[in-house]
Amino acid sequence: MNDRFVWRKKIEHDITQGLPLDEFSVKAEKKRQRERMAEVEKVKKRREERALEKARHEEEMALLARERARAEFQDWEKKEEEFHFDQSKVRSEIRLREGRTKPIDVLIKHLDPSHEFDIEINEPYMVFKGLNVNEMEELHEDIKMHLDLDSETSTRVQYWEVLSPLFTCAV
Repeated sequence: MNDRFVWRKKIEHDITQGLPLDEFSVKAEKKRQRERMAEVEKVKKRREERALEKARHEEEMALLARERARAEFQDWEKKEEEFHFDQSKVRSEIRLREGRTKPIDVLIKHLDPSHEFDIEINEPYMVFKGLNVNEMEELHEDIKMHLDLDSETSTRVQYWEVLSPLFTCAV
């Protein structure tokens, strides 16, 4: 059982066909064995390379999915900010209509005098006079929101930029 199997009939047939005896030597058999082992190693190496490439590809796909989700989230976040901004405009109009004005309402009215509400103010900075700390903080937050989101025209942006330092001076 420990002896190696040799195809004697095949070897005899190959010799009668004209193959040289060197083909059937132990040395030639070892050479063929080394070649087979080298081929097996190449196949293993290619399989490992394919696995690495597949892992890299999956990692890239996951990264792209995360970036896509991040972009969607940012888009959603921007839409939410715009919604809140639009809602603040609606609340401001309601307060003006009902006569419950806040300082930010007066500033918005001054920016867009086409509204039909009866608010007269010559200088917008006068709105800062007589406000307590909580009202100043609330007004500051409203001005920051308008500075960030009200970019309809360059005039609007400049208006909110000019009011922002006035707020810090009034505190």
